[in-house]
Amino acid sequence: MSLYEIRIFAMFSCSVYSVIMLHYSASLCGFRNKNYPFIAYPLVVAFSTSYTKFTLFYIPIPLIYSMAFLIIAIMFHLLLKGTWLQHIFAAGNFIFHIISMRGLTLTVFSLMYSKSLYWITKNEGLHDLSLGLSFFILILYLITFTYKLYPTQKILILIENAGYLKLMAMIQLILNSLFIMGSVIYYNPEIPIWFSAYHLSAFLVIIITFYILFHFCIQSCVLQKIESACRIYEEQLKKQVDAYMAQLEYIHRIRKFKYDCISMQNSVMPTLGKKENKEFSSFFKELEEFLQEISLSYKEFSSHPQIQALLHHTYTMCQEKGIDFNATAVLPEELPLSDFDLRRIFTGITSTALAVTEQKENLKDKYIHISTAISDNWCTIVCEYSFFGDIHTQKQLAWQKNTASQKEISIRAMEEILESCGGFIKTKADTQNHTFKVFLHLPIVT
Repeated sequence: MSLYEIRIFAMFSCSVYSVIMLHYSASLCGFRNKNYPFIAYPLVVAFSTSYTKFTLFYIPIPLIYSMAFLIIAIMFHLLLKGTWLQHIFAAGNFIFHIISMRGLTLTVFSLMYSKSLYWITKNEGLHDLSLGLSFFILILYLITFTYKLYPTQKILILIENAGYLKLMAMIQLILNSLFIMGSVIYYNPEIPIWFSAYHLSAFLVIIITFYILFHFCIQSCVLQKIESACRIYEEQLKKQVDAYMAQLEYIHRIRKFKYDCISMQNSVMPTLGKKENKEFSSFFKELEEFLQEISLSYKEFSSHPQIQALLHHTYTMCQEKGIDFNATAVLPEELPLSDFDLRRIFTGITSTALAVTEQKENLKDKYIHISTAISDNWCTIVCEYSFFGDIHTQKQLAWQKNTASQKEISIRAMEEILESCGGFIKTKADTQNHTFKVFLHLPIVT
C-alpha cells in the first residue's frame, strides 16, 4: 500500500469508529433533538476525518488526545441528553480505546521490526498504518464484543448511578493520563528497543485494570438496583399486609354485626305487630343485602396472611384494569423458604403476569390464574396468563419484549431464590391460544 492509501484507510477507519461510538453513546443518552442525528453523524465524520488528517500526522500524540477529549466532551454535551458527568465519561471512553489500541499497535510494530518506538513514529508509513489498524481493530472489537459483553442495558444501569459513574470517570481520567504521559516516550530517540516490551506489558496491565474496575462498577450497580427494587417491593408488601389486616378486621366486624342483626331479628320479630313486622322485615332485608355486598368484595386466595395480602392487592389491580383474576394458593409449612423469599416469588410472578397482560388495553379475554399443587414432595405454583404478541426466552423464562426492566430484575431474583433451595422453573407458551404458563417447582422438606 502506498502512503496515500494508508492515510485514506486511517481516515476512513477513524470516521467509522467515530460514528459507531456516537451511535453507542446516543443509544445511552439520546439526542437532544429528534433532528440532531441528521446533523450529528455527518458532523462527526467531517470532524474525525479532518482531525485525523491535520493533527494526528503532524502534532505530538499527548496534545492530540488531550484536545480530542475536550472537543468530544463538548460535542457530546451539545448533541446528546444527559449530564456533564455522563458526557465526560463517554468522551473518556472514546479516547481510552483509541490511545490504548494505538499504544499496542505501535509497540507490536516496534517488536516486529526490532526498532525503537521513536523510529516507528518517525516512519510515516508504519506510523499511519498503526493508526489505521488501531481504528479497524476497535471497530471489530465494538461490533463483536462490546454489544455482547456490555450491552446498553448494563451500561445504562452504570450511567444512571451518579456515585459509581463518578468513580469510573475518575478512574478513566487517571488511566487516560497515564496513557498520555506514556506516549511522550515515542519522541525520545534514546529509548532502547527492549523498552517496547515493557511498554506493551504496561499498556496491557492498564487495559485489564480498567475492565476489571469497569466490570466491578457495573456489577455493583446491578446489585444496588436489585437491592433497591427489593426494598421497594418489601415496603409495598408491608403496606399491603397492613391494609389486608385492617380490611380483615373490618370484614370480621361486618360479619359479627350481621350475625348480631340476625339474632336481633329472630328475637324481635315475634314480638312485633303485623305492620311493624313488615317494615322491620323490609329493613333487615335491605341491611342483609348491603352487608352481603360488602362481604363479597373480599376474596380469600390463600391461608398465608402475607401471600393473601399480595394476591388480594393483585386482584384489586386486575379489577381496575379489566383483567380476570383468580388464585388458590395452598402452601405447605414445610417449604424451605422464608416468608420474605416466598413473598418475592409471588411478587415476581404476579408483577410479571400483570405487566404482560395489561399491555394490550383494548383486547378482551385478559386473565391471570394462579394455582398450587402438591405431589411427591414437591409444591408446584402455576401462573397462567394471557399474552398478545411475540415472546422471547431468556434463562428459561419468557415474557414480552416490552416488559419493564424492574420486572426483569424481579424475575432474576425469583430465579436465584428457587436455585438456592433446589427448586426450578419451567415455562410453556401456547401462541395459538395466546396463553402462557409459568411452573415454579419447590421442594418440600420432610
